[in-house]
Amino acid sequence: MSDAEADGIAVVAAPAEAGLVRQGTMLTVRVTVRNDTAQTLPAGEVVLSVDPAVATGRELSAWFDEDAPPALDRAVARDTVRALEPGAVAVLDLRVGAGELGVDDRSGPRRALVELRADGAVLGSDPTSVVWLSAAEPLPVGRSAIVLPLTTPGIETALLSTEQLARLTAEGGSLTRTLDAAAEHDVTLALDPRIVASTRILGEDAPESASALLERLEASEGDSFALAWADADPALPVLAGAAPLEAPDRAPEGDAQSSREDFAAWTHATTAVAWPSAPTTSDEALAALVESGAQTILAPSSRLSSGGPLLTVEGSRVLSVDSALSTALADAASARSSQAWTNAVARASALLAAAAAEERDVIGAVDRDARSALRLTDLLDALDALPWRTSASLSTLLLGTPSGAADVNDEPADDALTEAIASALAAEEADRAFASITADPAALIAERRLELLAASSPGWAHERMDALAGFVASSERLRSSVQVVDSSPILLLTDRTSVPITIQNALDTTVTVFVSVAPATGQLRVLDQRVEVTLEPDSSAQALVPVQSLTNGTVDITVSLRDSEGRPVGESTSFELNLQAGWETAGTIAIAAVIALLFAIGIIRNIRKRRRRRAANERETEDAS
Repeated sequence: MSDAEADGIAVVAAPAEAGLVRQGTMLTVRVTVRNDTAQTLPAGEVVLSVDPAVATGRELSAWFDEDAPPALDRAVARDTVRALEPGAVAVLDLRVGAGELGVDDRSGPRRALVELRADGAVLGSDPTSVVWLSAAEPLPVGRSAIVLPLTTPGIETALLSTEQLARLTAEGGSLTRTLDAAAEHDVTLALDPRIVASTRILGEDAPESASALLERLEASEGDSFALAWADADPALPVLAGAAPLEAPDRAPEGDAQSSREDFAAWTHATTAVAWPSAPTTSDEALAALVESGAQTILAPSSRLSSGGPLLTVEGSRVLSVDSALSTALADAASARSSQAWTNAVARASALLAAAAAEERDVIGAVDRDARSALRLTDLLDALDALPWRTSASLSTLLLGTPSGAADVNDEPADDALTEAIASALAAEEADRAFASITADPAALIAERRLELLAASSPGWAHERMDALAGFVASSERLRSSVQVVDSSPILLLTDRTSVPITIQNALDTTVTVFVSVAPATGQLRVLDQRVEVTLEPDSSAQALVPVQSLTNGTVDITVSLRDSEGRPVGESTSFELNLQAGWETAGTIAIAAVIALLFAIGIIRNIRKRRRRRAANERETEDAS
């Protein structure tokens, strides 16, 4: 849908009956005009124009993508619209008989345009379409496959929690709504393995609704294929010159023998499928995906030089997903109003009619972003009602013969997205080194890789770079969770002693680090530069580093933590030591002197007492004589 929202005037055209017109019927187009400007819009008219020529699929794709569509020559209906105050909305219906459209007997889609005109100017417009179905020359029936992602976009954790699964699989939850729609229609499900693995890992703690959803999936006979973990974009790392990311073998939770593949195992009709997003699709990306093991690649038609749906690109088997049809499907599934829904369905209807007229199969996919597909079942019902469409599965289309070779229309990579994934890859590499201090490095490495995959999902839509930045920030927090605790100045009273260093472990796992002390001057000699200390989860402990003080005074020391290979852990910390290396010797001598003096005084006093007693005795003897 195109409108003048940038100027504050929105025009939405919604052809009834998915734009279908037969001989003897009326075409009704509901037009909504909204004034979001700060000024009053003058009274004017809305005009419906229809191009009598049959439009091809490429013409329709370009037409729907027009921001300022060119005027059509043939106006078939018009009506007046009152002046609109700021914030006001006008809704009116344009009606025209089938015989007044001026089209020939050829069935097929026609471009249509609704314009808002006032004072000789076009204030807003919306390109739409109608499909003329002639009794003399009916449209052939064309096959089309619809891909429904069963995903959980916008969640950054490696696994889904009990609370998250309960919300997603409850009645009315997004996963339940998608599965309900798939159960009633012939579609192909793109399944996120994180949903399956999370439910199985939780076991008895998993919500009943999540376990029931897996049971429904197992019982269904519909077509499906597996996405990357958390619907990660497999081609995103290629932007930064890296290979596509592989999910770890180890599950982030459970015992050391837990296999992620066992938890996520599922039987699919089509295997080894890679589905990159449009911004990451390139020749280089497709070659990297094939080298990493992809047998089938889904690529947006907007990046391919020819139609499809089954093509070869550089020898690779590629399914072309119609970009215009996928946009219309996504708009319809997430529409917030009946007019927006009708507008999107009319676009999808015309694109499917064009594919049928050209006798080509077509693939459409509901978007993978975080928008809520509230109208998914209504959309699929409307598509199934189209007389020129029959549903097909993706696996069925893959059995066909490629229609030819195609090239990828490379576009300049998004510098901001490239920088974001490069930073995230560097952060993950730092996390891998950090994990060596933990009791179970494989579990932490697995968790971080799965979180990186979750952050790279196209489901984040315009927030994907924020998700990657969030992963980098969580990496920094992780690597600062084991650190030296700041200390006030430490007083050393002996020349040989140990400096107490307090270390804190904020992780939920046991870690082992080595403490290193570096003095700023030669006043202090460190006797052991690798003092090993093991910390229990969420605890602190002291490491005693043996040192020798050579002179008195103050000296700054830098304390750092390292892993078993000597790589730094966290940030280093500086302390001040107060050295009083000679205090013990001088103090001992002083105390000894005092004791000796007291002892001497005691002896002298005893001698004097004895002499006085002896003299007294002698005097008593003389007196007696």
